Amino acid sequence: MKRIVVVLINYYKEEKLAAFVMELLLPQKGVDLRILVVDNGSSQKDPLKQLQQHGVVVLYPEKNLGYFGAARLAWETESTQHGLPDYFVVSNFDLSFDPEHFFADYMLAESKQTALVSGPSIISDLNGTALNPMYLQRNSLSRINRLLLVTSFYPFFWIYQLLHYIKRNIKGKQQQELHGDVQSYAIHGSMMFFTRHYFQRGGHLKFDSFLYGEELFVAEQLHLMGEKCLVHLDLKVKHEEHSTTGKIKGPGHMKFLNQSLRYLKRVFFQ
Repeated sequence: MKRIVVVLINYYKEEKLAAFVMELLLPQKGVDLRILVVDNGSSQKDPLKQLQQHGVVVLYPEKNLGYFGAARLAWETESTQHGLPDYFVVSNFDLSFDPEHFFADYMLAESKQTALVSGPSIISDLNGTALNPMYLQRNSLSRINRLLLVTSFYPFFWIYQLLHYIKRNIKGKQQQELHGDVQSYAIHGSMMFFTRHYFQRGGHLKFDSFLYGEELFVAEQLHLMGEKCLVHLDLKVKHEEHSTTGKIKGPGHMKFLNQSLRYLKRVFFQ
């Protein structure tokens, strides 16, 4: 039986996180599932303490580490104490899926076709559009530069978000027609399955940015290895989109995105 480690990152949503664990993770059957929570910030500890009574490991960093910073802490803690799991899953908790068989079904799909990093089909609850594959082809340097320009001035960024949603709605409805497994440059970051081989081949979670851009960071590491992501399109996950960051992101989020793009450009696109 494959050993699967799922990491969730909390930031003042501990009641919602606890409900996700109790309703969708703990009832899973036919898999060896271990759950880690990294608390980047919370207003009450009781929901997390209750999870610990069910075997969930909760880590309390001294400061907010950001999304992949927290995932990295969970990975380092788990791999140091228990060795490499077969799968390390970085997941949002604003998702819904089969509460008993999702992970067993995922392992079955992986037994037929696998990749270093994979994900399920992610369906937005806003309009039913499919968010995976996120990008079929690699981004160009010119596109990265355009995004840097857009994220340098908030009115540009606000307009860009509106146009992005319109374009994505058309693309997402087309992707709903796809079935089976498809290779992709990048997959949606709401649920990413990393195999142990990703780390054994030098892949890591040392993303030197606080928030946003994690999908491209992983995609670029795979690109350097000559690999791509894989999407199991027949495994559906509903995503309560932007429940934690908001539908239209403000200037603060734009700043984080700009910082991530600058980092990605410097490391991978020069």
